[in-house]
Amino acid sequence: MPAEHPYARRVLQAGPDLERMVASWRPGGATPPHDHAESLGLVRILAGHAIHRTWVVRGGELRETSRTEHGAGEILVVRPGVLHGLADAGGLVTLHHYTGPIDEMWVLDPDRPYTARLRGGAGAWLPADPRDVLWSIEAWVGRNEVRDPRTRG
Repeated sequence: MPAEHPYARRVLQAGPDLERMVASWRPGGATPPHDHAESLGLVRILAGHAIHRTWVVRGGELRETSRTEHGAGEILVVRPGVLHGLADAGGLVTLHHYTGPIDEMWVLDPDRPYTARLRGGAGAWLPADPRDVLWSIEAWVGRNEVRDPRTRG
């Protein structure tokens, strides 16, 4: 896996109603805040320990709203549109289930104001491959705070 990627992934199933993948995490690897668009996500901790964080964007500020630790056997529910991130806290391997295809997702940089809309299948990390970036902006924005800059009106 490339050094900047927090995990290596293997897609097990990718169809119109369900996507499943296994992630093997780099020691200390962490995803930035990201969502899965309108997909409902279930993440099962297969091995190791994880830190799960959630965020919101309000008034142009990125704010952490929760931080919880989880171990093998636990299942995390990630609701549509929720900004979240996972981090390895020791030997982490996870199984991800998503309802419907993830056509695109938003990824935010927690260290500087930056939001990127990425194509589905791109992976939840920054920097993103430029071919995966649908658009980006030098600000923290939530889905409810910005329109696609390619549209007018």
